[in-house]
Amino acid sequence: MPVYHVREELAELCHSQWSGWMKYLFSKCSEIEIMHHFLDDENKLRTREESYMIIPEWGQKRWKRQTELSYKELSEEEKNSDRFEADKFLQCIRQILNDRLATIENKREKDKTFFKEFKNVVIELENLIKIFGGI
Repeated sequence: MPVYHVREELAELCHSQWSGWMKYLFSKCSEIEIMHHFLDDENKLRTREESYMIIPEWGQKRWKRQTELSYKELSEEEKNSDRFEADKFLQCIRQILNDRLATIENKREKDKTFFKEFKNVVIELENLIKIFGGI
């Protein structure tokens, strides 16, 4: 699988994690609607309704504290939450590698170019490591 496709797989996972977090955050917030009165460019009074999400105080304190800590400073429970998310990346990468190795195995049986293909996988893995900072 070309690096581009790996990137897209991981980007899809990133989006899934972000949208999951936002759904969770919004589920903890209170929504309020406020009517704004203002003068437009022609000095006519206009009204616009806007909706706001209010993060509860407990969430503000917890999440603000977490943003100010390094990973090493988090509690084990908080680290486990991050590990759970990291495991999703590992699973995605593992699946990509397994798919690639299965392709190589099929090719090896067909045309005996195993070592050439294996070398390409190693090169792809080295490129992934460079891209993702040595994970």
